[in-house]
Amino acid sequence: MPQNSRNHSTTTESDESDRFDELAVRAAQAGYHLVQNWPNSHHWHLLDPTDNHPLHTAPTLDAIATWLDS
Repeated sequence: MPQNSRNHSTTTESDESDRFDELAVRAAQAGYHLVQNWPNSHHWHLLDPTDNHPLHTAPTLDAIATWLDS
């Protein structure tokens, strides 16, 4: 059973990594830089790419996607 949990965790991490990659491209196309843990936060941040000024903060990648959609 622990092996299945590990596989599930790896899949989840991989899915989040893929989701991050997708959103990082979308953010860059919209003129933002997507980061996590900036500064010392567990939230996701869209930063101005020239001065790293935070423009939007959200607790999840889905919330970032929703904001980019608006």
